[in-house]
Amino acid sequence: MSSVPYLKPTQFQSFAGLFGGGTAALTLRSCEDSNMPHHLIVGGEDGNLVLVDYELGTTTRRWYGAHGRDVNSLTRPLSSGVFASASRDKLAKVWNLHSGEALCELHGHTANVTSVTMGAEHNFLVSGSRDNTVRLWDLERAEEVQCCEIKQNIVQFTQWVPQLHCVAQGGEDLTVRLWDVRMNANGKKAVGLSLATTLACIEYHPICCELIPGKETCGLLTGHNGFNGHGAYVVEWDLRMPKCLRIFHGHTGTVRSIRTLPQQDPANHGEFVSAGDDGEMIFFSMGPSSHETDVAYDSRSIFKLNEGRVTCLDVCANGDIFSSMWDGAVSVLRCTSPKKGVKGTLKRFRCFGAEELPKVRCVVRRALWHLSI
Repeated sequence: MSSVPYLKPTQFQSFAGLFGGGTAALTLRSCEDSNMPHHLIVGGEDGNLVLVDYELGTTTRRWYGAHGRDVNSLTRPLSSGVFASASRDKLAKVWNLHSGEALCELHGHTANVTSVTMGAEHNFLVSGSRDNTVRLWDLERAEEVQCCEIKQNIVQFTQWVPQLHCVAQGGEDLTVRLWDVRMNANGKKAVGLSLATTLACIEYHPICCELIPGKETCGLLTGHNGFNGHGAYVVEWDLRMPKCLRIFHGHTGTVRSIRTLPQQDPANHGEFVSAGDDGEMIFFSMGPSSHETDVAYDSRSIFKLNEGRVTCLDVCANGDIFSSMWDGAVSVLRCTSPKKGVKGTLKRFRCFGAEELPKVRCVVRRALWHLSI
């Protein structure tokens, strides 16, 4: 995004952890869409939410006891500051960055709520749970509109797809499903869900997803379960066709999060970063360099995080990459000055909860970034 001004790098700084000792940081989101470009909202294993200014290393707001158990999922805060959370306490909640109390609580799930997604223009929310259900909620009334249950559909993610006016949902029954969101006569209120498409997910169930930006295309990336080098891949889907396009290989453990990266050059076809249980961030290009359906990683495109397992990633327009970790740490990587033949230099900028700076260096030439500390 050439319109975003460069942020000159400053020296790495480490701050105290955001949660108690031994508490995992499970999910995080950038608040740049809420005109808070240097803030992150982070959800913890202890049920707390923290709004942090990562430039200054200060906590802006803390919601103690936001949930009774793990915070599994957060939506990116809207321009109004509104965002949603999903928890193992069987609840989904809606919040505002500028308020200390939940705007509403959504009761109905009978097991761990794993994911939430919001239709910003239509004031609805869709949640998914390990109770085998996907539920549509009216946020004005804080009421359930519809519950869709499919046996063995232990939901891992939900994602609003505005181009198709549907919600993509992945489950442990090895599928990705597309649920049409039905609207009322004036098109202002969601009144129901209907199953439109079911996509087979090969051998390992999907864990996470990311929409591929673009008005003409409608692509989805899904990260999959895996262990000891089996599974743990990323699948690219064309949701309009619908069909699987490519499978990206490289991880040795479950892929927990995927994020597309801001495009500095409109002529390229986009890149994404994925991370998970192997503690590695891998950068992939989605350019049509070949017609291969299986894409292997470039060993120079890996950044090893010594903190270990990554639970969630997010990216903002200036190129900053955020990662939450199973050990409770939250890291910020920053893009610095560009170099000839290399799109950028990525280095450690901030870390919350790390005892020391990991001594690692990774150069990414062919795919995307030069990574260093």
